[in-house]
Amino acid sequence: MMSNLFQDCLGEKFSQLPTLVKQAHTGSSYLSGRASVQHGNLLGRLVCHIFSMPPARDNSGLTVRGEHSADVMTWNRHFNDFAMNSHFYKAGSQLVERLGPIHMAMALDVSEGKLSYRLCKTKLFGLPIPLFLSPKVLALEWQEARQYCFSVDVRLPLIGKVLSYQGEMSVENMDDVELNNESLAN
Repeated sequence: MMSNLFQDCLGEKFSQLPTLVKQAHTGSSYLSGRASVQHGNLLGRLVCHIFSMPPARDNSGLTVRGEHSADVMTWNRHFNDFAMNSHFYKAGSQLVERLGPIHMAMALDVSEGKLSYRLCKTKLFGLPIPLFLSPKVLALEWQEARQYCFSVDVRLPLIGKVLSYQGEMSVENMDDVELNNESLAN
């Protein structure tokens, strides 16, 4: 298997990931399932609106198309009809997510079968945000039975909860699906 940006950031710990989490971060992946999205208080909802975060909904359909290559990674999420697209690149040993004008540098770790993302620094419109004003992000990915599971919680100082979403999804590697479709056609 050829290494990709995500694997490079995680290093040897990539091998410790559960199978479905590995699949979600390899090649061309397609995930589908359900998510529950919550917003925080009035100020949290305002931040969600300003930065085009998905609407609050208890049982949202969610699909993700992931592309993973040596130097870039993209995740195109669709919460029902709402698109949230992230582009990722590497800075040092950190994975940086660009979500609109926000760039979030994260350290990745694996512990007890769960992948965690720890926010290390944030830039907004290219300007560094002091750590004491930066969002606090708790993001986890793991596998339960045959489901890819995730949980994301975003909080801001003085505001509290801005956004959280969690759910379960099935994972397909699109490279394998295309190979299967080709073999069925022959």
